[in-house]
Parts: sequence; C-alpha cells; structure tokens
Amino acid sequence: MRTKITLLILAIALLAPGANTQIVKGYGLTFGTSLASQDWVWSRPSVYMNDKARWGVDVGAFAELLSGDVFSVLVEVHYVQKGYRDYTVFRSDREGTTTGTPRVDYLSVPFLAKARVDIGTVSPFLLVGPRLDIMLGVPPAYDEEVFAHLKSNDFGVTIGGGVEYLIVPSIRIGVEGRYSPGFHDVYRDRYLTISNRSFETLLRLSIL
Repeated sequence: MRTKITLLILAIALLAPGANTQIVKGYGLTFGTSLASQDWVWSRPSVYMNDKARWGVDVGAFAELLSGDVFSVLVEVHYVQKGYRDYTVFRSDREGTTTGTPRVDYLSVPFLAKARVDIGTVSPFLLVGPRLDIMLGVPPAYDEEVFAHLKSNDFGVTIGGGVEYLIVPSIRIGVEGRYSPGFHDVYRDRYLTISNRSFETLLRLSIL
C-alpha cells in the first residue's frame, strides 16, 4: 500500500505545474477510448463464458521527463473504464443465459519509456513500460458476488506507438494506440481466476 501511495504522489507531483522545469520537458493531455475485456478461467467444465470486449473512456494527463533527441520518459495518470461485455453461463444444476456489460473504473499510472524519430514536423514514436492500476469502484448494479471481491490494484505493462505533429514551435498533437494487459489475477478462488486486458486509442496534446 505504501508503495502504491508513493508512486501516485510521485506521478501527481511530476504532473503539477510547479515541477522542476530542468527535469520536466513538457506536459500534455490524452483522451480517447478503451476496448477492454477480462479472461475468466473456470476450473469447472460445467461453466462456460463467452466474454467479449466493451468500450469505455480513457482520459489522462502526462509529464515528459529527461527528453533527449530520441529517448524520454513519460509519467502518466489516467481514468480508464475496463470490464467486459456479453457473457453466457451454463451450469449443470441450472441452465440459463446471462448477459451484461460490467464496468470497473481504474486510476491507471503508467511509467513509460518513449523513443521517437523526428522527420521534419512529424515524429513517429514507440512506448513501453510498467503500469499500476488502482480500482476506483464498480457500479452498484454489478457490486455483488465476484465484482464485490475484485483486488484493489492490478499490475501490468503498456506497449504502444503513434505519431505526433508539430503544429507550432511549442505544441504537438498526435494519435496513438496501446495494448495494456494485466500480469496478475484481479480475482481468484478455487473455481475461477480473472485477469484484465485492454486496447486504448488516444488523441494527445503536448505542450513543450
């Protein structure tokens, strides 16, 4: 818990306007969509789930640190909606179908290495790094059984890439895509394990 709080405070401090300008080379905002799903793995063959992805919102802010000619570091904070869509459950003692779009809200804190190549005013880039997701809550309609016992945090990695355009000397706009799988089970009991994964499509605005 102390580690999570420390990482969150560090991220917020670096995103604050008063952060050391010798370290922080730029700030920015991202906004877009997440396409999230969950892997539900049952130990009982009598249960089958056909889970698909659900659309959600991803809104964030970032600070770009230690920016060189090619490499820099991004510290980000995002609000992102995860979960999954459309599931079907069959049980040996009660056969039936259940469908829905359960949503789980997270505060996501990625720490990303960024590599870019400047080609005139266009800069393609790649991103990779670890990520901490802190659960903010589950909507009341799904706050029961499994969803009431999800772990409060998830650790994973984010891999992505995109392109930025320099529209004026101090402002860049861009678009990017990311893949963000979780490395840990957010739920586990003797019958079921659940893990998260998501794809994000984001627009970005950078102030240098």
